Amino acid sequence: DGPAGDFKKGQVVAISCPGNPLPFAVGEVQMSRTEFLAAQSGIYVKVKTCVRDALWALAASQLGRPELTPNRGFGESEIVAVDGQGNRVENDEDEAFSPGSDGGEEEEGVEDEEEDEETETDDEHEERLPSMSDLEIAESPVVTVSMDTQIDTALIRAIKASITDSELPMLSSKFWGQHVVPHRRGDGPALDVKRSVHKKMSKLFCEKIKQGWLFGKEDKHTKEIAVTSVCRSHKDFAGCDL
Repeated sequence: DGPAGDFKKGQVVAISCPGNPLPFAVGEVQMSRTEFLAAQSGIYVKVKTCVRDALWALAASQLGRPELTPNRGFGESEIVAVDGQGNRVENDEDEAFSPGSDGGEEEEGVEDEEEDEETETDDEHEERLPSMSDLEIAESPVVTVSMDTQIDTALIRAIKASITDSELPMLSSKFWGQHVVPHRRGDGPALDVKRSVHKKMSKLFCEKIKQGWLFGKEDKHTKEIAVTSVCRSHKDFAGCDL
C-alpha cells in the first residue's frame, strides 16, 4: 500500500510498531510519497537512531534522564503492542520489532543506518559514535584492549565505586547507562556490547550474575534483567585499579 502520510524528502519522522503508540526510532524521509509510489522500491526512511543504540546508551548515562523504558511493550529483545492500560499484548513474532537484531526482516522502504561498518557510506559515519572511537584507536600505536576487558573494567568500577544499595533494584539498561558507561577507560573506545563476546545486553548481565558479580532477576513487565544487588568483595575484583 506504500507509506502512510504525505511526508516530504528530508523531513524527520518518528517510527513506531503497530499497536504501540510510542516511537522506537527516528529517521529521515529519503523521498516523497509520490516518488515512492512511482518507484515501488527503494529507501523511504533512513533510520538515524533507535532504542538501545549508542545514542540511547549515551542518553541513559545522563543522571537527569527519566527511566528509559517508554512503556511495558518495550522489552529487552523486542517491542510489542500494548492495550489501553499500557500492558503488553503478546503478538506473533513477525509483528514484533527486535532492537539490534541481526536476523530480523526490515519493513519495506526502511533502512537501518547502523549497518556493518564495512558497507557504511562516508557521509554518514559521524552518526555512529563507536566507529569514530574505533578509528582513533586504530591510528594509535598503543596496543588496544579488547572490548570484553573494557566492559569488565567499567563494570567493576561501577560495582565498587558508583552504584549504591539504596538505588537497587535497577533495570539493566539504566545500570549500564548511568553507572557502567561513565566508568569506561578515558582513552578507550565507546563501550559496545555488540562488539563483545556477549553480543546482547541480556547475555552480558546473565553471565555476570552466573559469575557472582551481580544478583538479579527478570522484570515481569519489561522482560529485562533487573539488578537487585552487587558483590563488591568478589575475588575477581582483587587488585582492580579504580
